[in-house]
Amino acid sequence: MNTCVKRIKLSEFNFFNFISVKREFARLKISILGIKFNFRMNDYSKNCVDENNNIIFIASENVKVHIIINGKNNNIFIGNAQVKSNFDITINGENNNIKFEDLVGFGNAQIMVGNQSSYVKNAELKAGKNLSAGYVIFYIYNPDNKCYIGDNCMFSSNIKIRTGELPHKIYNNLTGENLDCSEGVFIGSNVWLGEDVYLTKRVTLPNNTIVGAKSVVTRSFEQEYTVIAGNPAKVVKYNTAWKPI
Repeated sequence: MNTCVKRIKLSEFNFFNFISVKREFARLKISILGIKFNFRMNDYSKNCVDENNNIIFIASENVKVHIIINGKNNNIFIGNAQVKSNFDITINGENNNIKFEDLVGFGNAQIMVGNQSSYVKNAELKAGKNLSAGYVIFYIYNPDNKCYIGDNCMFSSNIKIRTGELPHKIYNNLTGENLDCSEGVFIGSNVWLGEDVYLTKRVTLPNNTIVGAKSVVTRSFEQEYTVIAGNPAKVVKYNTAWKPI
């Protein structure tokens, strides 16, 4: 049983599904058949691969992660972070990809791919460079869903992003047609989301968009340099730009 934590290479370790990155070391916590094992390593930029070919790559000592995976062939990549950042990731599915390029910082990201009733395949969550965020929840519950975030975005706190409705089925009561169809949520570069913003499925935000606090965005927008706000959100101001101080 102890072979589950034996050293194979400096860059590879087997049988884990919970990673806790500490300030001065990375500690792998493994639980197999109720037996817990611990292992430490002093290099944050090493690849970790478990028996189901789930690959995790954490590039920064500033990133603390809690990861639970039920499935196979999932990939998680989190780049460098300028400040302390926290990621809580749960995956129930296979062939899913989560990738965050180098961050400014992420106060707390809660990422749920699938759930106890939804085994998700081929979903993607990808964020570009220089994302600065507070507390954000990502609900990625439908197969093949996508959530793409551009470069230089700023998300405030209590943000919710939902790409689908599973395990709840939404359908036409006359025809039985499934109405919960969505490629996902697409956020351009240089987008600022205010506090308590909720993005629902089938939303696209173009580059250089500001979303007002407590807005519920239920559709896609096309014009850049706008402020959208309200429930449901609509354009309230044009020709408006922003930049971080």
